[in-house]
Amino acid sequence: MLGSSKSAGDAMATANRIMVRDFPVYYFASLFLGLLDLESCEFRYVSAGHTAQLLLDAEGGCTSLAANGPALGVLADAAYELSAPHRLGSGSRMLLFSEELHEAYNGRGEMYGEERLMGSARF
Repeated sequence: MLGSSKSAGDAMATANRIMVRDFPVYYFASLFLGLLDLESCEFRYVSAGHTAQLLLDAEGGCTSLAANGPALGVLADAAYELSAPHRLGSGSRMLLFSEELHEAYNGRGEMYGEERLMGSARF
């Protein structure tokens, strides 16, 4: 079960060891693993070098869920731990996205950027 901090961290560490063992030294990957407890409405995560995801509350507040471990394949003995719990209230939303979403460019050559992404998420 991935519900415990030990098992979620262990799952990420296992993925990391596989990357280190089976891929060339210059390969790496980011990964975001989220766990939602439906009874307590708490969300916790492990992030291996992934771009920060966004948690938005009903009042328009935005919490950045930053990486709490290195990318997979970078450090052979990396340890990963589950984040502190984030309480989800009525009207809470999460924006989970790929690494390059905020790095996209428009037709005028302007980068979308993290600030614009956060503003767009507050719909």
